[in-house]
This record gives sequence, structure tokens and C-alpha cells, in this order.
Amino acid sequence: MVRLPRVCLCCKSLFDSAWAGERVCLRCKGTTAWRNGGSVAASNFGQSASRSGRKGSS
Repeated sequence: MVRLPRVCLCCKSLFDSAWAGERVCLRCKGTTAWRNGGSVAASNFGQSASRSGRKGSS
């Protein structure tokens, strides 16, 4: 199995993904917010969209 670098959907940092569907790094998966329903990803998604000039989904 080849580990590929991917961008974490929560914190936007590069991490070595163990499989094709892994898109959140271990650091983010270890947060309380992630374990309680992944609210970290939802809040960061809206922030990153506004910084890049795109509107987040409603």
C-alpha cells in the first residue's frame, strides 16, 4: 500500500493518507469536536470557502 500526501479537509495541512478515502488527518480526528460529530470540518469548510472568494454551500 502506498501512502500519498493529501490535504486535510479540516485543518488544510498535508498528511500521509493511508487509503484513497482518508481525507482528515490523525491530529484532527483526535479532537473532541471530530469525535462528537465532526463539527470541526463543518466550521472550517465555511471559513476556507470565504477566504478563497467562493461561497460555501447553504
